[in-house]
Amino acid sequence: MVQRVQVGAADPARPHRYEHVACARDRVVDLLDDEPAPSGHHRLHGGEPTSQGLLSVSVEDHQRREVHQPLDDTQRLIDLAELQSLKARYWRCLDTKSWDELRSVFATDAHLDTDGFVNDGRDTIIDFLTEVLADARTVHMGHAPELDVTGPDTASGIWPLEDYVELPADSGQGLRGYGHYYDEYVREDGAWRIKSSRLVRLRIDPLS
Repeated sequence: MVQRVQVGAADPARPHRYEHVACARDRVVDLLDDEPAPSGHHRLHGGEPTSQGLLSVSVEDHQRREVHQPLDDTQRLIDLAELQSLKARYWRCLDTKSWDELRSVFATDAHLDTDGFVNDGRDTIIDFLTEVLADARTVHMGHAPELDVTGPDTASGIWPLEDYVELPADSGQGLRGYGHYYDEYVREDGAWRIKSSRLVRLRIDPLS
């Protein structure tokens, strides 16, 4: 035999489940009203239960939570887009020999390790690149980066690279190369900049 139960029917012998919530709410309010609000706190409900909340809130605690909360998803997407533009600008400035603009790509204490040449400091890096690539014809292409925003002002990235370097006839043989850039980024003076960049070659094909 199947017993039919009317959905939503109230059982007079059992209090409605929302009555338990109301009782618990009233109990919390009573406890709060018995104690004065600590210094630096304020009550949201003025002693009466409202939909605004039941517990007092510490302004200091709220600010502390804001400091330690995860990065906002929207800001993370903005940062990722800016990091991609930063690296694209780096390669464009190399190939067009826009040395003044290239300077703004690097952090003040940047580190660059490419093809066995290690340079530290933005000015030293620019001087090195200007000397090495002044008479070269280059094309740099980066693909499908792996980027990670590691903090409010720090990030890292791995960039697959293909580059073409054509040197003057009296300067040696050019190359077509393949590999990866391993980068660290920092936000300096309100803009993302390259903190460290290391090129690891996978293959080099000499130009004939």
